[in-house]
This record gives sequence, C-alpha cells and structure tokens, in this order.
Amino acid sequence: MDRKREDKPPEEPPEESDEELLREYEWAEKHVPDDVIPKPAPDEFERIWKRIQEERGK
Repeated sequence: MDRKREDKPPEEPPEESDEELLREYEWAEKHVPDDVIPKPAPDEFERIWKRIQEERGK
C-alpha cells in the first residue's frame, strides 16, 4: 500500500523569552565551572573559517 508522504517544515522549538534566556545564562555563569567546558583547539576557528570559504567558493 503506497502512501504519499507530506513534506512539512520541521516544527520550531518553543520560543523562550529574553528574560528566560538571561536567567538561564546567569545561572550557568554562576554554577558551571570553566574547566568543565572543553576548550577548542588553537586552530579551530581558522579551520572552520577555511571550510566555510571553500564551500562558498563552490
């Protein structure tokens, strides 16, 4: 039995107010130590930027 699949745009996540985002940021700033968050490789930005430039050039 063949059914047609309807292509629908993905559902957007519920919007958070700016105040909610600010409260979450402030909580994380106070409670998440810096050493828990992994540090990027020293050349990570340059690698990503180069990849973006190569993709745009195609």
